[in-house]
Amino acid sequence: MYLVLQIFGQLPQEHPTIEQLGKDFENHVMLWHTAADFFRIRPQWTEGSFVLIDPELMSANMDKWVRASAKCAKLLVQSPKIAAEELKRQIVEFNVTLLILHIGYSS
Repeated sequence: MYLVLQIFGQLPQEHPTIEQLGKDFENHVMLWHTAADFFRIRPQWTEGSFVLIDPELMSANMDKWVRASAKCAKLLVQSPKIAAEELKRQIVEFNVTLLILHIGYSS
């Protein structure tokens, strides 16, 4: 980028507003990715073959999604906060179902 600016005879400039925008949308991006991952993988776990499920990966994903959705629900405001709270509710509810399945499968 700086080479292009030098070619046109301009001095490189800082753009703190653009950098701040990236930081401002970090939690929105986390919410989007968490929701996309959860809603993409959940049908594979609920409708796919039980023997193909990797329990370690499932546990790691659920932990990651619970933490991410809780963080988003805490930090976001207005409509995104409502979406994050609903996502968190669905993830926690699904996690309880998985725990029941795990206990039943282990017995």
